[in-house]
Amino acid sequence: MKNKIDDILAGYDDGDFSFEAIDLPAPPEIEDREPFIAAPPMSTEHLENMIGQLNDRLDSMQSHLEGATPEYQRDMKSLEQLIMPLLVKLSKGDQEYIKWPNRQDQVKSQMQRILAITRKYIVEE
Repeated sequence: MKNKIDDILAGYDDGDFSFEAIDLPAPPEIEDREPFIAAPPMSTEHLENMIGQLNDRLDSMQSHLEGATPEYQRDMKSLEQLIMPLLVKLSKGDQEYIKWPNRQDQVKSQMQRILAITRKYIVEE
């Protein structure tokens, strides 16, 4: 499975989003952090109820995907082609900071292209 994913990702390695990773000094540590507060424990009954709800949603999503129209499948592939090159580019290198001139315009453009695909399937209530 990992090889299949690597092959798919290799196909998206050509996107140029005009940014590059750069090395900068680390920012100063923040001293005044609030301590992490764990959520109270849940009852077994409540947890089982939540798991049941999640399973119901997953079943619903699976049946929806199995009935996906060719147009929907085509649009999901288009959406993948808009998102994956950016994520592949962002994941390269291990520098902590990224230099990305004209970032706002490029990100807004991608957002508009993504919304044009995804909003086609959303019914406003």
